[in-house]
Amino acid sequence: MGRLGAYYARWRSLYELSIISFFIKRNGNKIANAFIKSADSTDRFEWARIAKSFKNYPSDWNVTFDAIQSRSKRATKEWKREYKFVNQLVHASSQGTMYRLGGDTFYSLPVGRTDSGMAISAVHSAISLVQITTDFFTVYSHSDSILAIRTFRKWIDTIIKYYKNVENSLNSIENNQ
Repeated sequence: MGRLGAYYARWRSLYELSIISFFIKRNGNKIANAFIKSADSTDRFEWARIAKSFKNYPSDWNVTFDAIQSRSKRATKEWKREYKFVNQLVHASSQGTMYRLGGDTFYSLPVGRTDSGMAISAVHSAISLVQITTDFFTVYSHSDSILAIRTFRKWIDTIIKYYKNVENSLNSIENNQ
């Protein structure tokens, strides 16, 4: 996996954490305690089974991340599509081979390291970090935490602008060579 694949893999982990933090926050202390207690078990997501949204979940099925994600309002259709695409990128699939190295590389594969295409994973990572932090700060919210959340959201706008500028610079350099 190249550098770009590593960026996407990091965002994928942050996205999963943002879904889990949202699910725990929405389902309360009972779920939070089950999550903490499951740390020494081999069951990755069985702690979620006690949530009301899993009431009709078949007892012979393992709870999966996809099952938790489908019960999360944070997991919009767009985020699910991005997550699915990133899973393809970071694994040994045709999408991972042909699109991993900095954008649409179907007709040519760059050789060597490239930062081209990292803006998407950087912006997604910033958004996921803000979501996780917001979940944490709003458990017992007060004026300082609300102010911090507003600051973090403005931080995302700055990150988006910065990475767009970087990517535009890279594209203009590539187009002039």
